[in-house]
Amino acid sequence: MVSFTTREDTTVIGFRPFDVTDPSGSRGREVTVRYQPGDPAEFTLDLADTRRDLWAVVRFDLSVLLVGVAAVVTGVYLL
Repeated sequence: MVSFTTREDTTVIGFRPFDVTDPSGSRGREVTVRYQPGDPAEFTLDLADTRRDLWAVVRFDLSVLLVGVAAVVTGVYLL
């Protein structure tokens, strides 16, 4: 079951089977939805785009973590 609101403020509720590894944890999950402006009931889910967004967040978080660890190691070395 998928529910989304278009830019034109139209709420669409529909069913599209898609590969979810944990269906019980997918409620409230954000995914990219592609639809025809004239008929939003005809939509597809762009899971690849959603995964790309997730990896961008993971890369950013890892970068921040590495910078933090480097700062701590530098601070300990300078003591």
